[in-house]
Amino acid sequence: MFSIIYGPMKILICAATSPELKTIKEEIKKLNLKVNLPIEYLCTGIGNISTTLSLTEYLTKHSENDYVIVNIGVCGYTQTKETCIQ
Repeated sequence: MFSIIYGPMKILICAATSPELKTIKEEIKKLNLKVNLPIEYLCTGIGNISTTLSLTEYLTKHSENDYVIVNIGVCGYTQTKETCIQ
């Protein structure tokens, strides 16, 4: 684990849909990181309210951990013919 000021932190990567998370996981795997980062993933659902509710529930259930939260998405872009991630 890595430490930012207060101690061990986990990375929580959030996305609205499972296809987005699948793509993110694949891209992270391609990086061949030399360090084993403590990454967790959360599919939040589409929209601000769904994201807020899902994130609140997750953090409440996992309150023993500190997280760096990264919310990643493609803002509704669903075209499959072109690459979304650069």
